[in-house]
Amino acid sequence: MRFRWIKKAAALLIGALLFAGCAEEAPTAPGTGGAPDLPDAAWLAFDTGFFEGEEKALDGSHAHFLNAAIRVAALSAITEIALAPPVAAFALAVHTVPSRQPDDSYLWVYTYVMGEEEVQVRLRGKDTGNGAEWALRVTALHLDPPVADELWFEGETRRGGREGVLRFYDWNLPGKPKTGTLEWENERTYEDLRFTDHEENPGDVLRFLADAAESRIDYHDDSEDADWFILWRETDGTGSLKVEEYNGGEKACWDEDQEDCACALAQ
Repeated sequence: MRFRWIKKAAALLIGALLFAGCAEEAPTAPGTGGAPDLPDAAWLAFDTGFFEGEEKALDGSHAHFLNAAIRVAALSAITEIALAPPVAAFALAVHTVPSRQPDDSYLWVYTYVMGEEEVQVRLRGKDTGNGAEWALRVTALHLDPPVADELWFEGETRRGGREGVLRFYDWNLPGKPKTGTLEWENERTYEDLRFTDHEENPGDVLRFLADAAESRIDYHDDSEDADWFILWRETDGTGSLKVEEYNGGEKACWDEDQEDCACALAQ
């Protein structure tokens, strides 16, 4: 997997650190009931709990499940870093009073201070009638070079935040280009969460899909025109994966006990 743009989020984790600090409660202005609906932070996360806490897959009879579990763990670590800014911002905003701005937008402000270091994040949301517009900006004047009101991500949500798109930017690069896009759609029995790379590997896509029947992770390598997937069913424990560098590129399956098995047509 070469979805390398996400590593840039790790270099910006100082912004995520501030979320462990204090939220600066802005004064409530008249009419704050008009603040836009915040998306639930849980809608911006992969649910890979099926692979956690499993110890049986250490012998050869569980090789396919073990290979899938290792890949899922690596992907989960990457996506948690990438999603730290929006997940933390929206989660904390739920507990913070926003201030109404002259343009009828609402502003949530968070500040992290440790000694000489001070980082401020400003999340702005505005109701558009059929959804909301969002932008998150960061200020960290102690950095070299200083960061002043730089845009980290912006985007739109609809249907109370159950559907949306966020676009990420890197202010350290010339022109402050868009580096990635996060899109999601969440229903009570269905969720779809997708990353797209726009920088190091343009067109590469990492996607999580889940419904009542099964969950799966798909990865598309645009430069190689290659695709792989990991699929699992929590209802009966079965699953499969198909990855170019594993099992000769052929689909590999496991049964209800996560033991290697032949792949049936339905798997």
